[in-house]
Amino acid sequence: MRLLLIVHVDDMKLSGPTKHMAKAWAALENGIILEVPKGNAKDSHTFLGCEHNRYQKVIKGKTIQCIDWNVTHSVGRCLAKYDEAVRNVIGRYPRMYDADTPFLHDETKHAVCRAPHSGEDFIECPSCLDTFPQSVIESDHTFRDGQTRKLSDLRPMIANG
Repeated sequence: MRLLLIVHVDDMKLSGPTKHMAKAWAALENGIILEVPKGNAKDSHTFLGCEHNRYQKVIKGKTIQCIDWNVTHSVGRCLAKYDEAVRNVIGRYPRMYDADTPFLHDETKHAVCRAPHSGEDFIECPSCLDTFPQSVIESDHTFRDGQTRKLSDLRPMIANG
């Protein structure tokens, strides 16, 4: 049938030719009890907390198939859990700040973010590979071993409720 099945705990995603899908799902149901996730519709499915929405778009007179991935609901649930965890520890909700959506993917060979920030020596983040002037890291982001940093010192808090 030439299908690909991805399984993660209780989420499954099946990919391959449409004509084989029903037979594959029926075969899987022989050994386990399956249910269609709540909220799934003909062109909208959820996998690992991410909504996959299919739609068509016409570009230069040609109809193309598109997929939109949306994690807004999942992120909202994570933030709600974070709010409650912080409140349970310190007795107040954290103040949330508006932020722009993360930037689009930069290619890393010629991306501006890969160039040193200034003419001075720099430190490269091993996670995002962005570069930061050494003086900024030393003055704002370097701490002595064992130095306590309270959450309330890092972000202003708001009162309960």
